[in-house]
Amino acid sequence: MTDRAAFLATYVTPNAPPNAPTFNPSHLTLPSSFPYPLRISLYTAVFCALKRGDLVDSLFTYFVDSANNDATETFLAARSAITTTVLFSGAPQVLPASLALAGQARFRGLEVPSNDRGHVTESTLQLGRETHTDIYKASANSAVFSMLGEFVGDVEYALVCMGFGLFMGGEGLKEKELVLAAAITAMGARRQAGSHLKACFGFGWGLEEVKAVVEMVEGMAEYLGVKGAAGYDVEKLQLEALATLAASEAK
Repeated sequence: MTDRAAFLATYVTPNAPPNAPTFNPSHLTLPSSFPYPLRISLYTAVFCALKRGDLVDSLFTYFVDSANNDATETFLAARSAITTTVLFSGAPQVLPASLALAGQARFRGLEVPSNDRGHVTESTLQLGRETHTDIYKASANSAVFSMLGEFVGDVEYALVCMGFGLFMGGEGLKEKELVLAAAITAMGARRQAGSHLKACFGFGWGLEEVKAVVEMVEGMAEYLGVKGAAGYDVEKLQLEALATLAASEAK
């Protein structure tokens, strides 16, 4: 066994189910109109949400070695997806992907910048609240976070301060929200997925763009044998999002 094969067996693939489907590039169906880094982020987030973060290693190898894309750009795009979704997909789902990236960086000798975000401060919480408001402006979902704040405050703080402030706040929120919506859709959390797909319309993503992401998620989930990630009425969600935005602007 080579050093790289041993690394994968130890850190990346132990959680993969026996006889699980392997990486198949035919299911990478996002159109080229999506920028390359965004496509990598979306695929990474969906693999993790479907409990197959181990496939990020093959995803990386395919796009760098077979499709001749830049290794550092690929690394950063995949890492961005993991950071964006870790609080939602969960550590056990993103660790195989994270360690796959660590292995790729080590064995290729990549020098990648740190993404240490420093300390959480009061401004982090404020940014989280602003980001939260921006995300949910198209879904009118204030009751959920109101109840969390009143009865399960630690969860509300973690989502707002860490999820929306530290990990998602600032530049690139439009793209990060599309990545998060894809991950939640893949998990089959239908209510939350609906809210975040609506948020994508609030950030200006078009109907065909959101449909392309949902169809990719559905196809990937079917191939990997995961149920519950299908059946979303994207047109209806767009209409609901636009109605909510219009009602808000009319106030």
